Amino acid sequence: MQAGITASLNVALNVHAAELQLPDGTHLRRAKVGLIDGAGNSATHMAAAVLALDGLVTQASPGRPHYPAHRAGHVLVHCRGGRSRSVAVLALYLHLKAPGDFPSLGQTIAMIRELRGNRATYPLPDMLSLADELARGEALALLLRG
Repeated sequence: MQAGITASLNVALNVHAAELQLPDGTHLRRAKVGLIDGAGNSATHMAAAVLALDGLVTQASPGRPHYPAHRAGHVLVHCRGGRSRSVAVLALYLHLKAPGDFPSLGQTIAMIRELRGNRATYPLPDMLSLADELARGEALALLLRG
């Protein structure tokens, strides 16, 4: 993978990714927190996705004999279409983890939307309101900043 991706977070309830071994023999580390695209998710479920992303970004690769071979790298955050669930989770993570670089959730969503070429109708309103609810609270930010 040219982008240096060595881990992925799947936030789609309706997508199941298979195991993947990279050309160098290491394994892509995968995590999944299946969110519904629209209404029906709880704040704790979206928070779980953000925390899973933080774990993939910060977790060491200990290289134990009974673990699949892995190396540090970039994390791909995806859902089915890359427009709603993954954008909301990634934007919330960036905003809460690095507020100096990503001062507002709205600006962070707009940046990701532009990078991905998404329409202004995405993320869906329910995903936006859930992300906004979590951004306004302090608990998730405190967990991410240690």
